[in-house]
Amino acid sequence: MTDDTKRFSFRYDEEFAVAFLDLLGFKHFLQEDLNGATELLENHQTILSTKLADNRLHPPESYPRKDLADLARETGISVFDIAVPFSDSLVLLSRDPSLFASQLGHFIADCFNYTAGAYQSGRQGDPTEVEIPIIERAEDGHLRTRSNRVHWYPTLYRGGLAYGQVRVLPSRYLLEGNAHPLPNILGLSYVRAYQYQEQGGKGPRLFCHSSFVDKADESIRRYVVPVVESSIDEGVSELVWPALLYIEGNNPEIEANDIGNLIRPVLALADHFNTGEAHEHYEEFLRLLARGALLFFRNQGCDDLAISKLRGLMSEYYLRQIPEWPR
Repeated sequence: MTDDTKRFSFRYDEEFAVAFLDLLGFKHFLQEDLNGATELLENHQTILSTKLADNRLHPPESYPRKDLADLARETGISVFDIAVPFSDSLVLLSRDPSLFASQLGHFIADCFNYTAGAYQSGRQGDPTEVEIPIIERAEDGHLRTRSNRVHWYPTLYRGGLAYGQVRVLPSRYLLEGNAHPLPNILGLSYVRAYQYQEQGGKGPRLFCHSSFVDKADESIRRYVVPVVESSIDEGVSELVWPALLYIEGNNPEIEANDIGNLIRPVLALADHFNTGEAHEHYEEFLRLLARGALLFFRNQGCDDLAISKLRGLMSEYYLRQIPEWPR
């Protein structure tokens, strides 16, 4: 076994915002299609790599206009100071809770959008099953095309958020007898983020400990709501992250056109998987998306735009289950 100790010199002992994210449905996907589940794990790595490249090639300060620079900053991952994946979970640490909340919301949306284009209402069969053309050389030497059916499972994260002192210590993992560096994370805020992720709510929701909410600024806190559900511990709050996907200062009517971008593919999933735990996850995702639209446009003083758009997209069955829906 070789061990290059110079590669194990990092050490952090400071305050961080902590997000503990867990992939929804991963156990089921593993049982159904190992290759599809493997692709699912690789999706967030692709998103992270793409965003890192975007930041290197087009950093926010390179944009000539402030609004474009702000947009690049809020949709990037510049404050993902430490990201540690393991199996179907992802731990993120950040020194900037408010910008982190915005970037995290966009990251979760981008992970889902990576395959959402395949989920179309009215399609026959499983919307997560797609045909991929493969070009190969036949025995006679000519090229031919064949179709390969694969699963594009939705990348949906549920998470917990907390803030506080964290220690990140160098650890080791072994690969083919060689030691490589691996961050080992510990601290009460890490434990709290994990526990809040475990609250048991359905759908890709972000549950917040008060330590995180207290550190976030008003632009984030206005989209944090108390959770009043029998299955969730008392005192838990939730960051309604879809509200952070809209752009303040833009024409509200233009922004309202984006309400259906995430809702339509989720509706297709909910319609096909119309029973069981999967349906519960997609139903909750629909309610979350609607709540995000209502909260954002209400904050802009034009919630009538959101109400009109949502009524054109979703049934009253879903809408009347939303606490913010007008009675």
